[in-house]
Amino acid sequence: MLGYCQNIFTGFPKCRNVHVVKGSLSKKIYVGNSQILWKRQATLGCFIQPFYYGNTKYFTVALSTTDICGANNVVTGMNDNGASSLTTTGEEEELHKNTMKDALDSNWNESTANNTMNHTVVTRQVAENMVQQEEEPLQKFLASSPALNFVLRLTPQEQEIYRNMQLVTDPEVIRQRGKALVPNGQTHLAIYLFRLAIVKEPSFGKAWQDLCKVVLRKFGIFKAKEILLEAVKVNPNNQFLWKSLGMFEQRTGNVEGARKAFQTGIEKDPLHLPLYSAWARMEFYLNNYEEARKIFQRGVERDPNNSRFYLTWAQIELRAKNYEEAARLVSLVEPLEPTNVYLWQTYAQIESAQGHLEQAYHYYLKALELDPNNVVVMECLAKLEAKKGNVDEARSIFRKAIELDEKDARIYACWANVELELNNMDRAVELLQQALKINNLDSYLWLQYAVVEHRRGNVPRARALFKRGADINPFDWFLWEEWSHMEAKEGNQKEAEQLAKKSVKAKLRSMGNNLSRYDREHSFQPSYVS
Repeated sequence: MLGYCQNIFTGFPKCRNVHVVKGSLSKKIYVGNSQILWKRQATLGCFIQPFYYGNTKYFTVALSTTDICGANNVVTGMNDNGASSLTTTGEEEELHKNTMKDALDSNWNESTANNTMNHTVVTRQVAENMVQQEEEPLQKFLASSPALNFVLRLTPQEQEIYRNMQLVTDPEVIRQRGKALVPNGQTHLAIYLFRLAIVKEPSFGKAWQDLCKVVLRKFGIFKAKEILLEAVKVNPNNQFLWKSLGMFEQRTGNVEGARKAFQTGIEKDPLHLPLYSAWARMEFYLNNYEEARKIFQRGVERDPNNSRFYLTWAQIELRAKNYEEAARLVSLVEPLEPTNVYLWQTYAQIESAQGHLEQAYHYYLKALELDPNNVVVMECLAKLEAKKGNVDEARSIFRKAIELDEKDARIYACWANVELELNNMDRAVELLQQALKINNLDSYLWLQYAVVEHRRGNVPRARALFKRGADINPFDWFLWEEWSHMEAKEGNQKEAEQLAKKSVKAKLRSMGNNLSRYDREHSFQPSYVS
């Protein structure tokens, strides 16, 4: 809001006792009482009040300046539209309204400066002129970045919010407002705000990543990848963006592109271990085990005390059924970070994979003692309880996990797998439908749903669900493989062979980690294994 006020004041140089030293305002300050540099020290207050005059809606924007020695406290608050509003007395509010009406009656169409209380009252027309000024850099940026040049529909209320946020100078404030909108389903406005934050500061990596996440969920992986490619052009030294691009290249089947992105990111920041981790995992899933271990070792040489890195490596060895090496890597974490929840979770997974269920149970309890609301550990514990035959206890744990995070599609998917193994098809369908309401752009969920429908004997429905998942992610080799198995079981050998070829082709091009997205402990078993 201070950027908004600064623009207005510099547009009214004749306002008495007011002179702004441009550049003296900190972008970190957004609302509240603020001491700023004037020719004579002063406090800035702002009041925004909508009202109707005749059939026309206007906005009163009142800016007050008073000397520090005699100033009353100015209290500001954020309204629903993202603007700053001033808490004033009823007399002051009436004064602002009357001043505005006097200006309109006097045919002052643009603005008026009022000596009373040193207020400047600005009509909505001036604010709209400022919005138009803010639109110019946006249009210029979009012309040079076509991946971001898309048009989305906003409601009238969202349009008003967007106009107000265009006047904010701090891109982090804009980004945080966008993040707050995502859980409410206002993804179009969130996308516009993330883009606006990028226009304000093109090197703002977090805004680029937030934009990609929302676009991925709303429009799919290929559109999100376009945005990431644009992001690394604008920010070639941002290692976080290179990692994200590498992972998107994996998911779209461009393995060489992924390797290049990871390598470039490491060159930019050799100490950024998540790049090594992501690259090593990809090589592992491509069955390049020795190459994966070499990359992990390179990361350890850079930072030998990184607990998270050791745990990631341990998970890779666990999936390779190299239990002894996995346990050794986890043991390196224990003296470094004994209160790390995932240390004990990984210990539990190693024991469970070897059939040591009671020891695994002990480790899961240890993890939950450290973090009682950790839904990841709760999922694993629920699956273990089901494996031990304690079905009611497993369901109780799943319910508690959903209460803690009802927007996590993974929980519903894991629970659906448990019900599928118990042959409770109707319940599995209900859970998968809930998961798809949360995230309908995950091919794994459509695969699960198709498997359940085939088990129920609804082959046409299963075939349609497989197709839906394949349309979303044509590089999901496991989906093609499962679909092929279904057609073979139904006697459609020609279709099965064609689908099997697609599976092989996708597997050669993809990183092959489709099973691991929801299956952190082999929760999903292929349904057609003989």
